[in-house]
Amino acid sequence: MLADMAVELLGEVNASIEADTANAVWRLIDGLQGIKRSSDAIEWRAVAHDVCRAHPLKERLDQDPFTSRSFRRPRGYPGDAELLDFIYLGLTPEQGQDTTPLGRRIFHETTYRAPAAHAVRMRRELLTSRLDQLAAAKAGARVLSVACGHLHEARCARSVKEGRIGELVALDHDPLTLARLSELGDFNVTPVRASVRDILEGKRLLERFDFVYAAGLFDYLNDRTAGSLTAQLFDALNAGGELLIGNFLPDIRGSAYMEAFMDWSLTARGEEQLMACLQGVPSDAIARSRTWRDEQECIAYLAVQRAA
Repeated sequence: MLADMAVELLGEVNASIEADTANAVWRLIDGLQGIKRSSDAIEWRAVAHDVCRAHPLKERLDQDPFTSRSFRRPRGYPGDAELLDFIYLGLTPEQGQDTTPLGRRIFHETTYRAPAAHAVRMRRELLTSRLDQLAAAKAGARVLSVACGHLHEARCARSVKEGRIGELVALDHDPLTLARLSELGDFNVTPVRASVRDILEGKRLLERFDFVYAAGLFDYLNDRTAGSLTAQLFDALNAGGELLIGNFLPDIRGSAYMEAFMDWSLTARGEEQLMACLQGVPSDAIARSRTWRDEQECIAYLAVQRAA
């Protein structure tokens, strides 16, 4: 029955997406979300993999560079830095020329209008503000960005461009991503290649930071790994330092589309689940902690300060 509903939805969208792209895309996004909510995990996987990806609509959706790159995974993993650049920067002139008119229209919906994409841009603004506030409060502050990507928040922060951050250690496992950070070499940014496993196994010594943040990494970690990493990152803080973690919330608008057509699944957490990541941190070492969610109802945040 759910498969039949999906086939009907995909057919309707396929018939209208050329003439009425925006409405068709959102009809698809919301329709898939409804089907996912009505399914158990096995049923939804069958719809997403066997029905959606076999439908002729997929060829049209793949004209969107954002959808296509995510599904192809040229770096071998979802959510790579080049993919997120589509959200932050849009299409370059060359990419625009290589994209069909339909692909550009779909791209506008998936990377500009989508609430999750807007939440990612607002996450950048939050981190930019935190960096500037830290530099104003403490001269020569040291910062660690874990799974840093292309470090767009640092590119926007006046404190970084003016050299008022003592050092920003940008840690990522992808050498191609880190290579792009050479552009920030004059702004006290230190690229470091390391994985989550390297941190957990003690192969990378992390210490003496005033601000540590992991903006999108926890979206890909199971609960055990998330808890262990939280404890390690908290241990890296100076007295009075702050750890900030972001994580997408469950059932965000568009998650079903991501899973079906982008092969991009997230480990979603709400505020209580994020707070549970602190279980490995001694309570007497915490000065204060709090959680909140963004205005788009897409991302939950955990901020925890080390006791002085």
